[in-house]
Amino acid sequence: MKIRLFMLMLAVAALAVVGCKEKPKAAPEPKEKVEVAFHVMSQCPFGVQVEKGIKPVLDQLGKAVDFKLHFIGDEKDGALTSMHGENEVKGNLLQICAIKHAPDAYMDVIECMNKNMKEIPNNFDACATEVKVDGAKIKACADGDEGKSLLTDSYKISKEKGASGSPTIFVAGEKYSGQRKPDDFLRAICGKFKDKPEPCKNIPEPKKIAMTVLSDARCKDCMPDRILNQLKNMFPGLQPKTVDYGTPEGKQLYDSLKTADGKVLLPAFLMEPAVEQDPGFDQVKRFVKDAGQYKLLQIGAKFDPTAEICDNTTDDDGNGKVDCDDESCKEKMICRPEIKNQLEVFVMSQCPFGIKALNAMKEVLAAFDNKINFKVNFIGDEK
Repeated sequence: MKIRLFMLMLAVAALAVVGCKEKPKAAPEPKEKVEVAFHVMSQCPFGVQVEKGIKPVLDQLGKAVDFKLHFIGDEKDGALTSMHGENEVKGNLLQICAIKHAPDAYMDVIECMNKNMKEIPNNFDACATEVKVDGAKIKACADGDEGKSLLTDSYKISKEKGASGSPTIFVAGEKYSGQRKPDDFLRAICGKFKDKPEPCKNIPEPKKIAMTVLSDARCKDCMPDRILNQLKNMFPGLQPKTVDYGTPEGKQLYDSLKTADGKVLLPAFLMEPAVEQDPGFDQVKRFVKDAGQYKLLQIGAKFDPTAEICDNTTDDDGNGKVDCDDESCKEKMICRPEIKNQLEVFVMSQCPFGIKALNAMKEVLAAFDNKINFKVNFIGDEK
């Protein structure tokens, strides 16, 4: 009898311990949040790449990030389309329905599906089971009017933001074009907090990349700042300095820039060879060529600092001829003499814009009483 009573007391005590255990407290709402918005396609490899990059950041920062995931595509007469075809539409539907019906776990579902992107949407069931979400509820949404409505609204949001390419990313309302590793996203997001959360206090310093921008004060169209701002997004550790061609340092630097295909035009963005070791180099390497000891980023520069400038009253190339008297300026628009009553067009016979211009000419010539000396020239090559 005493043993039974003892066992009963133990059971009651155990039940009391289990039954009175406090539930874990929910994490407090952060004092400030940074909004991060991704516009993607479910089967776009670049969209998958950024989702992989942001997931650890969301896990670290939690509710301090107001994360929005939108999809890019079209809707017409009730039909939904996406760049990579029907399977991508189905993937978009499943993922947007997961956002609605599994708000605390949808990124885990997407992370699982992204492990085999080509199998989207067929890998959803296995991922729903693995993540332990209500797969049936999400599929019912994706197969019905609810999913279609959610995805249509998502497409509209992407269009309103001008997001036509996957991924298009906004951090705190500003378009983001930087690198896509977790530390890069963490650095960009943390930079928007006034009072930085704990994970923001131990981010590794970005690799320092030295860059020399060789420009020329005489060049009216050389605007290196715009390109520099884009490069700073790609290379957070960029350390640029600007050198003017008109200085002894600038001329010496220019003379050292030997390339395989001739002259270097300005502005020239010159990076140290160590840039090849930076993750951001993958984004620009197809635009890079060797120039002396540097890696030259080709940006479509057009200014030749050794040539005559045709409107500055200076003999720039030292041949004794100034501006339009210089042979190299003869065909520049600023140096071409006006020929009264002459109109020339340069076209291709099957170019729609050329055809449009020629079709308009009959009315134009009649309006000037056919007193214009009108010439048609054709564009092409002869070899």
